[in-house]
Amino acid sequence: MEPTASQVFCGRVLGMVNAEDVNAIILAQKNMLDRFEKTNEMLLNFNNLSSVRMQQMSERFLHHTRTLVEMKKDLDSIFRRIRCETGGNGPGDGRGALDRGTGRSVGGYEKENLLGEGKCMIE
Repeated sequence: MEPTASQVFCGRVLGMVNAEDVNAIILAQKNMLDRFEKTNEMLLNFNNLSSVRMQQMSERFLHHTRTLVEMKKDLDSIFRRIRCETGGNGPGDGRGALDRGTGRSVGGYEKENLLGEGKCMIE
């Protein structure tokens, strides 16, 4: 039986390919596969470590955010008390600053009762 055209073509193509070159290509592909597997493993480890670190930093960020919000509330309360004690005057004009010894303001104004009898209420 005579070989078919496709068998002749395949035989000639296989005859053109050098077996040493094919083996070198296969070896290079195996080396690349090993390197890709190592790289993939390193990236997985990096992602796991990054995930743990991200969780830790998220918790710290949340804690610091809560601390800042609490500090802002405290400062708002302090400034509200200062405004009530100074009669709403701006800082540094001297008209509402209290004399610490007498309870009277420097400008001669009476100190407001901060417990509800005056204008200002402290929370």
